[in-house]
Amino acid sequence: MWSLLAALFLLTVGAVAGYFLGRFTPEVSGPSPPSVPSSASRIAALGRLEPVAGIIAVHGPVGERIVKLYPLAPGQFLQQGQPVAELSSIEERRKQVAIAELELQELRMRYQAAKQAGEARIRAAEAQWQQALATRDDELAALDARLEYLTQQLRMAENSLERLDQLRASRVTVPAEEYDKVRLSVAQARMERQAAEILRRKTFLSYQHADAVGQAQKAAAEAELQENLARFPLQSAQAKWEQAREQLDRLGVIRVPIAGQILHVHAHVGRTITSEPLLIMADVSRMIVRTEVYEGDVDRLRQALHHGPVLATVQAPALPRLLHGQLREESAISRIISHNRVFSLDPRADRDRRVVEVLIPLENGDAEIAARFINLQVTVLLELPALPPPEASSRPSEASSRRSP
Repeated sequence: MWSLLAALFLLTVGAVAGYFLGRFTPEVSGPSPPSVPSSASRIAALGRLEPVAGIIAVHGPVGERIVKLYPLAPGQFLQQGQPVAELSSIEERRKQVAIAELELQELRMRYQAAKQAGEARIRAAEAQWQQALATRDDELAALDARLEYLTQQLRMAENSLERLDQLRASRVTVPAEEYDKVRLSVAQARMERQAAEILRRKTFLSYQHADAVGQAQKAAAEAELQENLARFPLQSAQAKWEQAREQLDRLGVIRVPIAGQILHVHAHVGRTITSEPLLIMADVSRMIVRTEVYEGDVDRLRQALHHGPVLATVQAPALPRLLHGQLREESAISRIISHNRVFSLDPRADRDRRVVEVLIPLENGDAEIAARFINLQVTVLLELPALPPPEASSRPSEASSRRSP
């Protein structure tokens, strides 16, 4: 009986000691994901499949209600600007567009009528101006011809009088009646020529005045037209119409911002829009693996890139086959060390790791497969290129062998 009690006591003490020993023993974390160990020529890491341009969430104005939803389904491709839904305010916004368009059309019609009337007044003033100057050249030419004729007539009369004066100076008897008649013709010719000059000058000045009046009337008609046209606010009406159309297109209809594939649809007819997205989409033509490389492996990865591209093999149970990619540029390696956001399914793996994000492009042939598994957690194996053998260690041995003889 006592032996049985002693045995039970020893078993109880051993169980309690084993529990506390396992409970307080510190866990040792490793530098790489436990699913696939790293080696000198290979780095194992966890990652997720993502589009290069990221995932786009399509939102709408909060508080609006969806009245029409276009056919949408995951996997469907949409073009940039393609409509996906119409909202409850679309009818009111369409009325605003129609009213703004009607006001713009009426204003344009009134503008055209005012413009045509003003242009008609300008044409009338110009016609009146041209009519006033139509006979100017002919009338002035006729007056110039008459003035030339009277000048010749005066010259002939003066020559006749000069001959008579010479005869009288030569003591030739000249009848007084004839002499007076010639003197009278000279005086008359002078008066007629003077009157013709005055008439010519007066006619020229009257035409000059008519020209100035015609120009002033045309300029006044043009200024009146510009003043009347300025009273029509065409630019503001045009801007109001364009703003109504822009609000209809932006607030009445929801359009996708990019060309890409639908990943998930949240929207349905009758739903009131909140801060949640209506649908999620992405450009899946190019895919990457957002890989989380352990901070202790990053320097090896950077050094390996100096000797060639790093080949990446992507695997996951959900994938139909292995995917492949290449890391060629050091710019794809982040400069920030952060906490891991991808966690291993192994319960023994370290949950709090310091990692660096590395963006690895997938090959074009594998992007189509990866596009069906966006955000899938994958394991990435990075095959480092072979490093050249070190030369520094061999040189001292060669030098010592040369000095030995």
